[in-house]
Amino acid sequence: MMDEVQGGEKIAICHSLGTTNWLIAAMNDLFTEPFDRVLLIAPPDPNQLTETEGIDGSPLDLDDPGLSASAHKWAKNLTVIASDDDQWLPRGVGIYAPALDLEPLIFPGAGHFSFDQGWGYWAGLTKWVETANPQDLMQR
Repeated sequence: MMDEVQGGEKIAICHSLGTTNWLIAAMNDLFTEPFDRVLLIAPPDPNQLTETEGIDGSPLDLDDPGLSASAHKWAKNLTVIASDDDQWLPRGVGIYAPALDLEPLIFPGAGHFSFDQGWGYWAGLTKWVETANPQDLMQR
């Protein structure tokens, strides 16, 4: 549906399992046009998914050599941001650096960027949409 809208930038903002879904879609070429910008917020550790009730294994392999190429094929600009204390990312967001060939941003003390951890309106996200400057994301 996003490809039906004309003009402007095509931006995807994904959180948690949405980041996994976007990456799987990229790996399977499920998009028709690349996104101008993609923001992956608080991506979970795929190992955590295998240990979560109701999820049978992890469909995302960070060691897959095609992951980075696929992600960058479908995102002209890809940004990953996570916290240093996310319960769904115990090994840290650094596990995504080699997998996606980029340096993730670390927002100290942000948890899983969820409502129950005090997240709601995020001025930095609004500013990032307007400016495309990843450093704007670091504003609460």
